[in-house]
Amino acid sequence: MDSLNALYLRWANHLESRFKTLLELNAPVRQEEAKNLLDIYFAHIPFLDANARKVFLRNALYASATAVTSPEARRSLHDQIANYELALGFSHKVASLDCSEHLKEMASGRRALHWNRYGGETKGVLNSRGDTLVFYFSNHLELVKNKRILHLGPEIELKAYLTGTKKLGVNYCDADPFLSNVRTFLDGAHMHFPDNSFDLIICHRVLEHVYDDSAALREAFRVLSPGGLLNVSVPMAFDMDHTVEWFFPDPLRHGHLRMYGRDFGERLADAGFTVSEERWLFRREHQELADNNSYNMLLFNAHKPVQ
Repeated sequence: MDSLNALYLRWANHLESRFKTLLELNAPVRQEEAKNLLDIYFAHIPFLDANARKVFLRNALYASATAVTSPEARRSLHDQIANYELALGFSHKVASLDCSEHLKEMASGRRALHWNRYGGETKGVLNSRGDTLVFYFSNHLELVKNKRILHLGPEIELKAYLTGTKKLGVNYCDADPFLSNVRTFLDGAHMHFPDNSFDLIICHRVLEHVYDDSAALREAFRVLSPGGLLNVSVPMAFDMDHTVEWFFPDPLRHGHLRMYGRDFGERLADAGFTVSEERWLFRREHQELADNNSYNMLLFNAHKPVQ
C-alpha cells in the first residue's frame, strides 16, 4: 500500500506540474491521503483542460441517453456524443450511435483513413492479445531466448509461454502496479531497477494507463541494456496525426488517459530509441492467424542503440 500511495503522490505531483492552479486547492498532501488528493485533482481536470472536458461531457451524455425518449432529442444528443468521439480519436464508436448521417459518413471516412495508414483492416481472431503475442514470439525466438525479460502488465498466455518453456532459458520478471498476480510492483514512470537490467521489455496496452508516458519510455530506455529491445503497442487512431491527452482515467475506456495518434513512433524516438514498425503479423493469412487464435496486431520494435 505504501508503494501504491507513493505512485498516487507522484501522479498528483505530475498533474500539479501540468496544471499549476491545482496547487491553489490546498488539498491534502500527506502520502497516506494521496489517493484522495488524486481524486480531487481528477474532479478538477475537466475544468482545466479542453480534451478532459470533452471526455467528461461525452460520458455525461452517454449516462443521460437512456432517459431520452424523443427521437429528435435522442438524435441531437447522439450528434453531440459523435462529435466528441471523433475529436477524441474514437471514430469507431460512432457506428453504434443514432446520429446524423453526415457524422456517420465522417466517421466512416476517418475509419477508412485509419485502416489505410494502419496497413489493413484487422483479420484473424480478436479475443486474445496474449495468444497473438505467443504466436509472434514463438516465431521470433531470437528475441527471447536466454534474455533478461521485463514483462509489463503481463498477458497470462505469454507469461505462461515464457516461464513454462525451459528451452528458452529466460530470466523473467513481470511487473504492474495494480495486478495481483505479478511478482513486482512497478510504477512505470519511476522504475526501481538499475541501469541495463534487461535485454527485452514487453509492454502492450500499458502506456495509455501510465500518468507520465514520456517518463516511462525514458525509464524503459534506461533499464534496457545497450542493444536491448522494447516490444510495445498502444491503442492508436491512425487517422490522427497527434496523440490526444485527457489526464484522468476515462471510465468508459478502461481507464485510459490518452488516445495515441501517428506520433507514437516519434515519442519512442524522443526517448532515445531507434524505432521500426513490426508488421510480421500483417503478412500472415487470415486462416493462419485464426488457427493460432491471433490477429494482425501492429507492434513497435524500439531498439536501444549499442553505445
